[in-house]
Amino acid sequence: MIARTRDEIEILREGGKRLARHLRILAEMVTPGVTGEKLEVKAREMVVAEGDTLAFFGYKGKKEKDGFPSGLCVSVNDVIVHSPAGQNGTIIKEGDVVCLDFGIKHHGLFTDH
Repeated sequence: MIARTRDEIEILREGGKRLARHLRILAEMVTPGVTGEKLEVKAREMVVAEGDTLAFFGYKGKKEKDGFPSGLCVSVNDVIVHSPAGQNGTIIKEGDVVCLDFGIKHHGLFTDH
């Protein structure tokens, strides 16, 4: 989608600010012993508290029968992207390289990081 109006640009700007704030909080939580499930719960709490929705949760591709099971992806070390945080059993250890992938829908428009 290409933002075409000032209102759309402002919605995307605000959604991006919210997403960036959420990601900063989640990144600060990434410490040894934290689970992907705990990060998922926090992500859901923050998004719902602001009246937005999770962009990834329930998403179905053209050939998929079931929607994506998580709102946050947490991929550790050599795990490929899009590993569902709430279902992947991740427990972060000292020295792990952690990738957070997260998106929200704010006033009908999506931001993704």
